[in-house]
Amino acid sequence: MLQSTKLVLFTVLFLVVGSNQLMATLIGPPVSNGFTSSSTSTTTTEAPNAYNHPKFHLATEKLNWFGATAYCLERNWKLIVLDSEEIREEFESYLTKYDLRKFPFWTAGNQLGNMKTWRWNLDGPTLVYTYWAKGQPDNYKKRQHCIKLFSSSLKWDDDTCEKVINFVCLKN
Repeated sequence: MLQSTKLVLFTVLFLVVGSNQLMATLIGPPVSNGFTSSSTSTTTTEAPNAYNHPKFHLATEKLNWFGATAYCLERNWKLIVLDSEEIREEFESYLTKYDLRKFPFWTAGNQLGNMKTWRWNLDGPTLVYTYWAKGQPDNYKKRQHCIKLFSSSLKWDDDTCEKVINFVCLKN
């Protein structure tokens, strides 16, 4: 229930105000992530040139799942959706090419709507294709409602949505 209340509050505030300052207040300041960027501006909508890709935008900051979702939506993109073997392999190839497999990443997968059905995005389709790590999802302490990728293996893991980690947006 608490997660649903947070989600509704977050969504209403985002739709009504939608400003970066509000997002910073709700989700906290960005945390350094170790990625290097040739750009000193943090307001760009494109990834650093080294990671430029027609489908994927690697954010240069770490955010929790809600902040990552808002970041992508502000740019008219979506948090990464890995709904087929093809897109998962393409995404893994991208991460491998730039030696980024060592980081965990948020996906759009969550069960925030009813706390039991896994979906892509807040109101998207239910998961048909899955790539869960062994023993996952486990909903540890009944607090894990968002899907992240384990570092290295990139298998799926349910985790607390408030965790601050890396994320990638899927461009339209």
